[in-house]
Amino acid sequence: VVGITGSWNYQQETTASLRLHETMRIGPYELTFEDTFSRKLRNAEQFGAVLTVRKGNRIVTTLRPARNFYPPPQEPSTEVDIRSTLAEDLYLIFLGFDPETGVGLFKALINPLVNWIWLGGLVIILGAHFAVLPDRRRERAWRAAEEILHKLESSGGRKAQAAAARILEGESIG
Repeated sequence: VVGITGSWNYQQETTASLRLHETMRIGPYELTFEDTFSRKLRNAEQFGAVLTVRKGNRIVTTLRPARNFYPPPQEPSTEVDIRSTLAEDLYLIFLGFDPETGVGLFKALINPLVNWIWLGGLVIILGAHFAVLPDRRRERAWRAAEEILHKLESSGGRKAQAAAARILEGESIG
């Protein structure tokens, strides 16, 4: 619940047009457009950008969002790059580049507490797993009561049979 609330209510988003070595800001981050790259993939041509991510004066990562261009008639697809921490995810999307002006268009988003959603799901799965495990104490009590009943059947003691029956029904013997 904390993850979902934080992710929805505190999400930040910004879009910026940057020339080489210009910087955009989002939340505590500064993203500097350092370079572009292109490469041939198995089934597409990829064109992307390299951005250095700083938090304060410290470089925390380098992101490389890109666009893949497939042979006709397919449309280009966007390759988002993500910096993920327990506190938040920083998504960077490369929307386009104008080679004549040297301007790249970028969209950055911060989604806080996303990993807490995944962690909460893991806790639910583990909790459900442990909930369906058999209760070892109850199993031991059943075995003990069945053993007593078996012994009593051979000896014929009525008071002990009643006590064993109460154990099987979940009552305590006092």
